[in-house]
Amino acid sequence: MFVAGCASNTKNNTYMGYQVFYKNYQIANDEIISLPITKAGPIPAEDKSYKIEVAGIMTGPSKKEIGKSSLVFGFSFSIKKSNQLSRVLVEQVYPAKQSIVLIEDNNPKNENKSWSNRTAPIEINKSNLPWFYEKGTTTFVFKITIESANGEITTLYQPSSFFEQAKEALINQHTEK
Repeated sequence: MFVAGCASNTKNNTYMGYQVFYKNYQIANDEIISLPITKAGPIPAEDKSYKIEVAGIMTGPSKKEIGKSSLVFGFSFSIKKSNQLSRVLVEQVYPAKQSIVLIEDNNPKNENKSWSNRTAPIEINKSNLPWFYEKGTTTFVFKITIESANGEITTLYQPSSFFEQAKEALINQHTEK
């Protein structure tokens, strides 16, 4: 098993012009990992075979209730080699005492050298998404486990931060006034 959490393109300890530093996260099962980030946010995790392209949220109208909005977590990674995938597992491991399975794709598609998927929609309200309404930046760490058809297993840890201003803008956009 290969475990990665840092981007290979952090030459001179900068990424896209920002200083790179490492932040420790106590993830599920009390494991501590150190991941590279910048003041502008997390750096995409990558290794020789895969690069995380998206680990974030998307919002839109609820399909269940007219006038309500929902949120999904979306994930995508590029495939650098011509690997055929046999399984992709996405778990939230921070903040969490135990990992929370968000996506388990046992029939993943390698479409144009990339994979993507999203969670089921979650209605936006304080009960379902308390973190969405909290002041300050909210950070999650996602564990993405990729199994190729040849049995090779790669694990990437991707932090994803949601800044207070972005959360407020989304709340204003997607809640009743």
